[in-house]
Amino acid sequence: MKVAIIGIQGSGKGTQAAMLAKATGWQHISTGDVLRDEISRETALGKKLAHFLDKGDLAPDHVVFSLMLPYLHKGHFILDGYPRSMAQVIPLDKEVILDKVVVLTMPDNEVYRRIGARRQCKQCHEIYGLNRQPSKAGVCDECGGKLFKRDDDKPEAIEERLKIFHTETMQVIRHYKKKGIATEIDAARPVEDVFADIRKLFKV
Repeated sequence: MKVAIIGIQGSGKGTQAAMLAKATGWQHISTGDVLRDEISRETALGKKLAHFLDKGDLAPDHVVFSLMLPYLHKGHFILDGYPRSMAQVIPLDKEVILDKVVVLTMPDNEVYRRIGARRQCKQCHEIYGLNRQPSKAGVCDECGGKLFKRDDDKPEAIEERLKIFHTETMQVIRHYKKKGIATEIDAARPVEDVFADIRKLFKV
């Protein structure tokens, strides 16, 4: 099974992908984690990526695809937040055939509310937010690391990402709807309710 979970920023793509991966054993491939790993290793490419993300911009499509490619031929997988533009769809569709695309929908005002509360651990990259608060403010429950607000979670970056979603990612959603493999799920609900719908979709 080859699956993509697409949605507006803050809709819970990562959370739902991780839950589905745990329920099925399928590989969870997060584009954000792949990019941040490259940045954390301070490679030449990582430094270029950091420059884009610090400004709230998206990384170039050909760069993202080159980083994702090694993960696309390892059996069952769940793509988390990829593809998000038609420029990413074209090489992906040539490389693999997706079985299902889950589209998580949510109003823009809910995006600002959720992202404004999001924090991530500097060490293990665990994410906290409205639906999951750390036991001790500013400290990760998993490893004790310090929590911080990512640059791409700041208001100006959120605004730019929303513009990109409504212009570019909506084209991707329409593309997969035409193929008959896209299913919309209301993500402005409790995490458990959203996942219950996803479980029904995949019969797991």
